Amino acid sequence: MNSMKSMISMKSMKSLIIFLVFLISVLKEIRTTASSSACTALNCKTCQDTSNSVCKICNDGYSLNTSNICTKLICSVSFCNICQTGSTSICSLCNANYFLVSGKCYANRCSATNCQTCTDTSVTGI
Repeated sequence: MNSMKSMISMKSMKSLIIFLVFLISVLKEIRTTASSSACTALNCKTCQDTSNSVCKICNDGYSLNTSNICTKLICSVSFCNICQTGSTSICSLCNANYFLVSGKCYANRCSATNCQTCTDTSVTGI
């Protein structure tokens, strides 16, 4: 009976030691992460390794300029709702009542009954 208790105690002690080693490693990681500076550059997803105020990768919808500052991408395509990621001149989603052809938006001049979008060039005028 005593040897059984001793065996259980040894197993418990081993489990406790393993848990404590794990806990110490987690706490060290938390301390390291907390002590490193967070990226403070505006509209920035990731800062340079050498500075927490100089951007390396901008948030979606922003582009890094030559001064390493994230500036908002403004879509230049007429009647475009959303430009292609990273582009200001290629549309990926047109406004309502417009349709997309090769990155540009065209008015829907479809006259076919119950048709939302025509593809026939004689109907659309493209």
